Amino acid sequence: MSGLDLNISRSLVPFPSHHVYFMDLIQAESYFADTVYHPVTEHFKSIRSLEDRLIENKASEITDIYSTLEKYGVKYSLSRFLIKLVVSFTIKNSRKHPGTLEDRINFLFSDLKNTSQWVADVLNGYNVPEAVTEDAYKKVIKHTLEACSNNLASSEPSDWSTWEIFTGAMTSAPLVCCSGRNRLEVLSRGNCRHLYYKFMENGIWNHWEDTGISITSAPSAVITEDNILHVFALGNSNSLLHIEKTGNWDLCEAVSGDIISAPAVHKSSDSNIHIFCRGWNNNLMHIIRFGDGSWSNWEDLGGELTSAPSVVSWDGSRMDVFARGVNNSLIHISFSNNSWSPWKNLDGYLTSSPCSSSRAYNRIDIFARGRENQLIWKLWNGVSWSSWKDIGGYLTSRPSSVSWGPDRIDVLARGINNELIYICNK
Repeated sequence: MSGLDLNISRSLVPFPSHHVYFMDLIQAESYFADTVYHPVTEHFKSIRSLEDRLIENKASEITDIYSTLEKYGVKYSLSRFLIKLVVSFTIKNSRKHPGTLEDRINFLFSDLKNTSQWVADVLNGYNVPEAVTEDAYKKVIKHTLEACSNNLASSEPSDWSTWEIFTGAMTSAPLVCCSGRNRLEVLSRGNCRHLYYKFMENGIWNHWEDTGISITSAPSAVITEDNILHVFALGNSNSLLHIEKTGNWDLCEAVSGDIISAPAVHKSSDSNIHIFCRGWNNNLMHIIRFGDGSWSNWEDLGGELTSAPSVVSWDGSRMDVFARGVNNSLIHISFSNNSWSPWKNLDGYLTSSPCSSSRAYNRIDIFARGRENQLIWKLWNGVSWSSWKDIGGYLTSRPSSVSWGPDRIDVLARGINNELIYICNK
């Protein structure tokens, strides 16, 4: 037989008296040799390096799998062979399934069962309980996905520009959104507590414009298909203000609510606008402005927030909401398949509200101010979260970020003299 000689027929003694399993193993060895040990290809090299990490170095959970299966009479050589098959399958199919790490593990395990049922049947022949088999294979899938995430070349852009400074006297954090390729819309509260606006197009910045509309928090904004800029901010008595820019600036309405933070907004694929705020009880509050101009009631989503929230979507329907929690760490809740997830703690030490943006499908970039007032950055690469990274600068507000392309991130904040500071990755 071509490929790696695993001596399967000689090493599996005793083997269950089910000849079909033995024939499947012969077929599997051929498949495995062709897919994993194909000579001198980049795919071969990447899989071998992952195997070295997962098997040769014997990660603790992988070692536990050998021990667990050995209790049922499964020899080490067979366990190792099956683990290699699962590693290979995971690598080849890892990009097919978006979502959280847990989602991807479940999807891949389901695919493995549907396309390679014999992999589970082999262990059934040793009377290994289905729950034990599932736990073992899911652990291998998890370790493989985490190892893959460290080798995603496009997941972490590294070419940050130097910081630029633009004059102005901001009394809140800025908000940046994108209205087209290489055009940024920037909003902030100015000296007179008025909403201020400026834009950048093709690298050229215009001057600040005073809209004359009073706000009591940092603004947030989205742009709809009809090219209307919808701005939301707190007003007097902590009401939620809705402001539109069509040609002129118009204060459209004020919505009451028990809210105490700047809003975060997202326009979903059905043209509804979702607004999130921190409530009086420090919970995340959510309200929807529907496409016909009507409003939902406020919804309490729990959590213990110590900052304004931030919301991002990487596919138009899913929403990921972030905030600072009680220990100054990043906390996260998401909406998909018509339901909200539990809250999760994503660690870190934030001295401001976070901001979030997405460069591509299943990618999220999170920014915040760190312990030394510097910009810090954390990213979701489609499989797992990175550690926090120090981008430098000196911020006196939370940052705001946006992406208008897969390899572009623009980040703005207020600087030491209340001016607008700006950095980009391209």
